[in-house]
Amino acid sequence: MSGGLKLDFLFLTDYEKWKRYAERIKSQFFVKVSKIASSVDWKLHYAFFKPTVPAEEELKTFLKEVEEVKKNLEFLKRNFKPHNPHLLKVMEDRLNHIVEEYKKYPFSDRKSFFQARLNFIKSSINKCFVG
Repeated sequence: MSGGLKLDFLFLTDYEKWKRYAERIKSQFFVKVSKIASSVDWKLHYAFFKPTVPAEEELKTFLKEVEEVKKNLEFLKRNFKPHNPHLLKVMEDRLNHIVEEYKKYPFSDRKSFFQARLNFIKSSINKCFVG
């Protein structure tokens, strides 16, 4: 009888499989903050970061990527009616300010941080038109 009870309370899902899946998602989508943490003096109570100016080549490549997103946005606005105009306006504003933020960003992970932001803006703009 106790064997039957044991079978009744077994989990229906494979715990190890879901644990591996969660680890894969964590490693895929969450960037480690060691780069940021290494640039902070943790003994200070208040920290003011001086923006480091990006290299010219780095800035040019980022500007090209921003221009591609802007061209895509203009194409979509010309040819399709947005399903969510408010979100579209917010994404346009973010896109217009992203270059200024790029120049003023004080940490060493500038490229990966802004690439993720640009990808988010791209996907949000596409969602405004797709629905």
